[in-house]
Amino acid sequence: MEKEVTNLDYLANHDNLTGLFNKTYFINFLDIFIEKAKVNKKTCSILFIDLDGFKAVNDTYGHDVGDKLLKSISKILTDNIREVDLASRFGGDEFIIFLYNISKDDVTKISKRIVRLLSETIRINQCNCNIGASIGISMFPEHGDNSQILINRSDLGMYTVKKRGKNDYCFYEEEC
Repeated sequence: MEKEVTNLDYLANHDNLTGLFNKTYFINFLDIFIEKAKVNKKTCSILFIDLDGFKAVNDTYGHDVGDKLLKSISKILTDNIREVDLASRFGGDEFIIFLYNISKDDVTKISKRIVRLLSETIRINQCNCNIGASIGISMFPEHGDNSQILINRSDLGMYTVKKRGKNDYCFYEEEC
């Protein structure tokens, strides 16, 4: 019975394709860690990532290649954050990352690295997948003090990147 509960818990908290945490888990986690950051006077950051060109990969090579690409991207994201941080698949081709107790300079470095890595050709089966990433960033406490505001503001930053040409990153309220 204990093993069943563990499996159900895993299924309830993880994306079934990528194995990353799902949106519901991420929001609950974020609420807890924002409160922890308030008490400990720490900063944290949200990176809202939307893949550029993912639909073209699905349309050209099919959903099997698209699914494998999402799994590869999940690995790239988790390989480029610290153990204390959290990556989540928010849905479709959107991902969100929580970075705890981090400077704005380090957030910038991570964002640049993710944009660079996701703009490189990713080979899936015999297909060369060329995508990019538009990343919007919000910082606690600078851009908000709760999960909903921080997620919304990182999403707005991502849309600013999309409007300005894609495949880049932007902090909320800043010129990119």
